[in-house]
Amino acid sequence: MPAIAVPSISREELEIVEKGNIGGLSKYIFLCRADAVSVDPVVTSPSVTVDPASDFTFVDDTTEVFSKVYHTKDTGKFEAVAQGEFDSKSYKQSVSFAIPTLYSANMQLARNLLNENVIAVVKDRNGQLIQVGTKDSPAVIEEVTASSGGPATEARNIMYKITADSILPAIILEAEPQTTPTV
Repeated sequence: MPAIAVPSISREELEIVEKGNIGGLSKYIFLCRADAVSVDPVVTSPSVTVDPASDFTFVDDTTEVFSKVYHTKDTGKFEAVAQGEFDSKSYKQSVSFAIPTLYSANMQLARNLLNENVIAVVKDRNGQLIQVGTKDSPAVIEEVTASSGGPATEARNIMYKITADSILPAIILEAEPQTTPTV
């Protein structure tokens, strides 16, 4: 395998002016059980862009596809942190977010995700879609914290943190994943 050269990158090539560079996530997280996917996008380095409309195949897309889950503004965050020893480095991808209330829908989601392998897709405020976890290297719920809050001004919610190990810092999707079952 040939050595990979370190590329030069200009400010113009980063497209900050054209595409923006605001932090944070949009108001929805897309979640799916990893076992519901029979084939997920083939990702080969350095290419990390896939088309979910043609690259995701579900075990039964008439019953289970991605769910679209609301989260509180300014609580969503994606991170990719290098981990491991030299010559064995990888990335720990994570997405954290909070869903308001301690009502039954949120409590049921917390229960259902607790010991489940998942695939998450987040959309940042610049419109970029990032996949965390794959069928073969699924994401897991690392932290779930329910809180009633203390004073009346404090959040009453459930905080989630989903993590996955990957050789890539991020898998970028070209379009939102399927959220409506096929009829």
